[in-house]
Amino acid sequence: FLKQACYGEHSASLYWVSAQARENAITVRDLLSDSLFGSVNGVHVALKQHQTDNNLDAYELEQLLSEIEYFWGRLSTRLVKSRAAQFILLGQAIEMIDLKLRLYGEVDTLLEDAKQLNLLGSQLSDHWRAFQPLNHSLAQNMQTLAGVSAQVIRYAS
Repeated sequence: FLKQACYGEHSASLYWVSAQARENAITVRDLLSDSLFGSVNGVHVALKQHQTDNNLDAYELEQLLSEIEYFWGRLSTRLVKSRAAQFILLGQAIEMIDLKLRLYGEVDTLLEDAKQLNLLGSQLSDHWRAFQPLNHSLAQNMQTLAGVSAQVIRYAS
């Protein structure tokens, strides 16, 4: 289970997400401190190393999750509570719900996180549709969560 969640051939694997986060960190490198960039890069490098040596255990995964929490904590303390900060907090809420769905698979553990997500979403967009995890299956919640940011970020077409 752990190996599939971390390295499975799907766009939600921790390795794939860390690779995308690293690419994003490279793109905005001039806006990140060395410690923030190092945090993102370190998680990706560690996951890449453990993919090669096939030696990732739950304890090391917990350490990597602590590093991700460090990143979010440092980033949120640097931002003034502006629209940019709300986008960061929205991303954090999405990631937290996604992680809990993958690890626990129980929607009843998400109620407080869903409240936070819905509050931020409604502040950022007039088009926000509330995320209600109790009304759907696990698969439906995962699919809904994957498209949540599109409700807030509307690209010109």
